[in-house]
Parts: sequence; structure tokens; C-alpha cells
Amino acid sequence: MNLNHGLSGLCLLLLLSFTGFSQGSASEGKDKTTRSKAPAETEFAYGIGSAFPDFEYIDPDKQKHHSSEILGKDLTLLVIFNPTCTHCIESARLFQENLDVFEHAGIFYLAGEGMLPYLDAFYQETGLQKHGPVQVGVDNSRITYKLFLYQNLPQINVYDKAGLLIDQMTGEAALEELLQYRK
Repeated sequence: MNLNHGLSGLCLLLLLSFTGFSQGSASEGKDKTTRSKAPAETEFAYGIGSAFPDFEYIDPDKQKHHSSEILGKDLTLLVIFNPTCTHCIESARLFQENLDVFEHAGIFYLAGEGMLPYLDAFYQETGLQKHGPVQVGVDNSRITYKLFLYQNLPQINVYDKAGLLIDQMTGEAALEELLQYRK
């Protein structure tokens, strides 16, 4: 019986303390300036017609660059990839073997954060050169989290000369699909 009174008393004490706390907070809020919550970060809308993204990347020599350096040709192919992904390696080989078909296009491979240590193996597997026509960099501003469709890798985003997204392909994008953008 003593135990039941003790539990009842504890429950009553807890109820009163919560009630008192909420009343105290409410009265304090009336005396102070009302605070509004910080606005939630706006949803990043990305799809066909979107402008080329603004981001910072690190090149294989660990130098920082801005995405504005990537644009400039008739087309820009921004390839989101993982350096250890076999489909990504194969797509880079296809570009390397068919550079003449894409001479009017800037081709840029963008890996997610933390992938810098894997780039040397990617270069060996693909035959790409560090300062060749197909450029490679690692995201330094978390843009890949916003751009990636979370489907298959690689994700090839095709931008026109004005920097607007005109097409997206994921997975094993056949060379035939990409050839529609040859000059």
C-alpha cells in the first residue's frame, strides 16, 4: 500500500512539474520578443532546364577550382561517378577511345567527397590523363548530394552552351545514346 502511494505521489509530482514548466515557459515567452524559427533550407530543384550548378571541386593535384571553369564548349557533360564503379570506369574508357567524336564537348567527371585517394587507380584503369581533355575532380561543396538522382552510376548530365541541363542518363549509358550529341 505504501508503494502505491509512493508511485501515485511520484506521478502527481511529475504531472505538476511538467504543468508548471509549460506555464512558466509560456509566461516567459509573453514578456520577451517572439522568436520565429529559422527558415528551413529551401528545396534544391534540379532537373531538365536547370542551370549548370555552382560548386567547388578539387583536382587530382589537390588544387581547388570553381565550376565556372568547366563550361565553355558547345556541350558540357558533367558525369557524377565513383572511381571504383565498373560502369563509371567503362564510360570513361568509351570517352577516352572516342575523344574525336566529343571534341566540341567539355567532359568532366565529378566524384563525391572523400574519393581523392581513388583517383590514381581510376586513371590507370581508364587510360585518362590528369591534364587531358576529360577532366576529373572531387566534390568540395557537397553538390553531388543535391545533383545525384540516386539511381545508377555513372550519371551523365548534358548541358548546352548556355549552361542549361538538356538531358540526363544513368547507368551504362550506351555510346549510341551519347552519340546523339556528336557534332
